[in-house]
Amino acid sequence: MSAASLVSAINARLPATVRVVDATEVEETFHARFHARSKTYRYRVWNAEVLSPFERRYAWHVPGPALDVEAMAAAASLVEGRHDFASMQGSGSDIPSTERTVCSSRILQGGDDSAGGRREGLHPLIMYEISGEGFLRHMVRTIVGTLAEVGRGRRPVAWVGEVLAAKDRTRAGPTAPAAGLFLVRVDYQ
Repeated sequence: MSAASLVSAINARLPATVRVVDATEVEETFHARFHARSKTYRYRVWNAEVLSPFERRYAWHVPGPALDVEAMAAAASLVEGRHDFASMQGSGSDIPSTERTVCSSRILQGGDDSAGGRREGLHPLIMYEISGEGFLRHMVRTIVGTLAEVGRGRRPVAWVGEVLAAKDRTRAGPTAPAAGLFLVRVDYQ
């Protein structure tokens, strides 16, 4: 069966909420997880008093004053590079090393205005996007929770560097909820 035929056949059996967009033939030794060169995740935060009903399953609702997106962006850049992310790791992990390389860590703002909620000239949707060679359990969600603390003005930008240096999970911000986290892309050689 060709790759294109396989895509059609799989999509015919999947629910409408799940779609295969492409397929490529690979060697029998290929492993989707272990042969990945990098992954990109996006986390969605809805920062408005009222959560759009269209976003309730796809974003973390952070009500209250507008988050300081510029401070969050500056803090996000501190995550780039090779670091020990022990402070950002979820409990229950049994791995040999907590060092990871983050290639890109950035804050994006905006989106479709149809969901409403615009205030103070800012769109309520804030997105965090991170690309790296690999991630620890709950790492992205903990980074987002830590960035939210900076965005709320509870911690300075430099605190993110202190959290990484501490290698202690209790020093980081809260783990953001799972709703809002999306795997956007996996890159292979």
